Amino acid sequence: IDDVAYLAELDSVLTAYKAEITKLILGNPSGAAAYYAVFQKVDGYLIFDPYNKQDYAMFGAVATSWDRYYPGTPRSKHLYDFTMNALKTRKQQEQQAALLENVPVVSGLSLPDIVLTEVNGEKITLSSQKGKVVVLDFTVYKSDFSPAHNMELNKIYSQHKAKGLEIYQISFDSDEHFWKNAASNLPWITVRDPQNVYSRLLSTYNVRDIPTAFVINRDGDVVARVENYATLPGEVGKVL
Repeated sequence: IDDVAYLAELDSVLTAYKAEITKLILGNPSGAAAYYAVFQKVDGYLIFDPYNKQDYAMFGAVATSWDRYYPGTPRSKHLYDFTMNALKTRKQQEQQAALLENVPVVSGLSLPDIVLTEVNGEKITLSSQKGKVVVLDFTVYKSDFSPAHNMELNKIYSQHKAKGLEIYQISFDSDEHFWKNAASNLPWITVRDPQNVYSRLLSTYNVRDIPTAFVINRDGDVVARVENYATLPGEVGKVL
């Protein structure tokens, strides 16, 4: 099973599981079971995402109840602080996502910087490519679409590299060894997010489908969001 299929299967299972656990939490939000339920993890990541508006409601319900029935206790204070910090972060992410949603019609939008490690272990920042036209590509190598996807990118890269085009490709593969083998022969910048499909980058950049790309001009501003890759050559051509 490739990582894209794994993500879809995991999402389906967790959605069903969370629906059942939500009943438990809302049935008795002041109970110990509710407290532990909101902090359950899979692969080291919280099942209930405190930065997701719907999931955040579970943290809010438990935090409110614990603050009422157990005021001043360490767990109540921890839960309150955690919930308020998550709310602040979510609001910031929602503002950024709202901007990125309008990327096709908004020019001059600066993207959040990215610092990730490439195959040889060197950290590469997205901002270090300022001065070039950059295709910021979100992908998974261990997927059915990947070979054809990278071949199409290579056509664009080969055609425009001399004009100042760079590709900053982020892999969300869970298998690091597979990524290294696949990425080692690619001519552009290939980095990997070790958080794979749980990465905050996907929500920060409002990426709902993989692959998705952004075209960034020489000033470091996004000029296009690309989900239909047939339009990518044209979008790149506009800024070269």
